[in-house]
Amino acid sequence: MEFSSPLVNDHNLYLAQGNDWREMVKQIVAKKKPIGFMDSHSGKEMKEAASSLIEAGHAVHCYRYSFSDGADPCWFVSGSQVGRISEMFDIDALIFDYSSYFSGKPEVVTAIETELKKIGRFDLSYFLNFKDVEIDYPAIRDKEKNVAGEYARCGLLLGYPVESTMAIITKYLKTPF
Repeated sequence: MEFSSPLVNDHNLYLAQGNDWREMVKQIVAKKKPIGFMDSHSGKEMKEAASSLIEAGHAVHCYRYSFSDGADPCWFVSGSQVGRISEMFDIDALIFDYSSYFSGKPEVVTAIETELKKIGRFDLSYFLNFKDVEIDYPAIRDKEKNVAGEYARCGLLLGYPVESTMAIITKYLKTPF
């Protein structure tokens, strides 16, 4: 693998399981995770998360949301590193690794390259809204977006290991939507 970054690591997969928000904050502050999303019914906990991230110089987005089924409202905090994606990550090395892995699938490589170059122009804080990071399954189903580009974007922004993202893309290429 040509691509390497301390922001991309196995521990970020563990955090995806909805573990303690303190771990998420710790990983972001330690510059080991690009973006993290946390939620809790406790406004006090999420204020503490936001304050910790702000004090460490990170971008933060906070809001409260209510559920249509009448469940208790929930607080949501997202935090990210500050800086342009193309300056924080070697996008060309990442594209090279994806191109090598998917060498027999030019449409996959093109989708990944297009998506990674597109997001490279933005600051990480542009993606503090979870809907801008998550996979757009309806658009994939409707053939408006390519699954490979969607997963490559999501994997990078959440700091997942490239090999894991490659395996997920391979799985979904075999699964019709």
